[in-house]
Amino acid sequence: MKKAMNRILITIVLAVLLLSVTACHNGKLTSSSNNEPDSLSIAAENQVEAVAETGDITRTIELADSFVNQNQLSSVRANFYKALASNRREDYPGMAEYIRKIVKAYEEGSDEDPLFYSRAAISLAGYYISMNQYEEAMNVAMPALARFEPDPNIQSDWKGIFLSFIGACQKKLNQPEEAKKNFEQAYQYYRKYMGEERFKLLDFQTCIVDLYNISMYYTSKETLKEEQMWNDRCDSLLSWYRIQPGADSAHVEMMDGVIALRRAHILLDEGKKAEADRAFEEFLKTKYSKGNEGRLIACGYLTKVGRYAEAANIYQDYDRIAGHNPPVVGGGDNQGDFLQMESNAPIGLWEGLEYEGEEIDTIKGRPLFIYTDGLNEAENHQQQQFGDDHLLDLLRRTQFASAQQVVESMVETVIQHRDGAESNDDLTMMCICMD
Repeated sequence: MKKAMNRILITIVLAVLLLSVTACHNGKLTSSSNNEPDSLSIAAENQVEAVAETGDITRTIELADSFVNQNQLSSVRANFYKALASNRREDYPGMAEYIRKIVKAYEEGSDEDPLFYSRAAISLAGYYISMNQYEEAMNVAMPALARFEPDPNIQSDWKGIFLSFIGACQKKLNQPEEAKKNFEQAYQYYRKYMGEERFKLLDFQTCIVDLYNISMYYTSKETLKEEQMWNDRCDSLLSWYRIQPGADSAHVEMMDGVIALRRAHILLDEGKKAEADRAFEEFLKTKYSKGNEGRLIACGYLTKVGRYAEAANIYQDYDRIAGHNPPVVGGGDNQGDFLQMESNAPIGLWEGLEYEGEEIDTIKGRPLFIYTDGLNEAENHQQQQFGDDHLLDLLRRTQFASAQQVVESMVETVIQHRDGAESNDDLTMMCICMD
């Protein structure tokens, strides 16, 4: 559960970074040359940005490359907008690939606006950390920090994020003292940023999330004081942020929830069960606790204190939303139907949890088709999904010759549906027919 929450927050960091760099340049294109950008270049960049925001990666690539060929857009900026489009589609490996190209361009001496390099390096380091590739993250973050930290024109929150990411890697690579120093320096930069002229609320959201991430690196019983300190520091910055004009209420609600829940875990680990339960009740009062994410991460606390029935109910509800797709059984009056499935908590969670399976009298002579959601949720360029109804209709109309023929036919059909769009999820299919 802790890893899932950390992955959620790293994803938020990456999204905020890409959002804020777009906001900085919206209508304010800068140039590394002595000449001011002409109106055609500004129009080209605005056009590419608008398409990238929709998540249409194919159209973004076509448009960006055409403007690069016309010398109206640099390759660095083109790769940034390709990364932005990938981010909007939640294709983080694709996003990372384009960001790597930006970082490499600067390593080879690009004189493009350093804003792109700083944000690209932060985003790439954050991606590597989310994938547990700590040495790769250090190799990106440390040269970037060395370049930007002495520069008074670079705002303090960027420097803080670099230091925090380096500290995270050092913590994971068993360098706790070095990590502690870098985390502390990052916090001081975040405090400094609150008073800077270039302060932006959107950027400050990243600072708040990052302090929570730091607390998650101190979750052992030996480091409870550090965990509590960082959770409290995160809460302090959030308290200041919430009273600023234009503060994002959704961001405040989410952070209110995760901070309260973290406090409950800390108190429980300290042996203060009654206080922990009161902190958990405070978490349950937050709006975040009512959503799917909030309810799911609450299960970690519920199972810790033996409230298994409550956790099971949440898992069963979650299974209705995100459980495995129901298989299709061929034949019958309709020539195929979805198998009716009971909602269940994941099997093997704890002793005594009853699992309700499904039964069917016989599948003899009837094809059984099983698949992952990479099939029914496969998207084309317009983000239209393949869909359950389409899937069932195709299986009903497919003349059964062999299990292999059914799977191969479905693979061909889903490829046609994507029409060249990148796969948005893994896809596994299996077909069985017993004579």
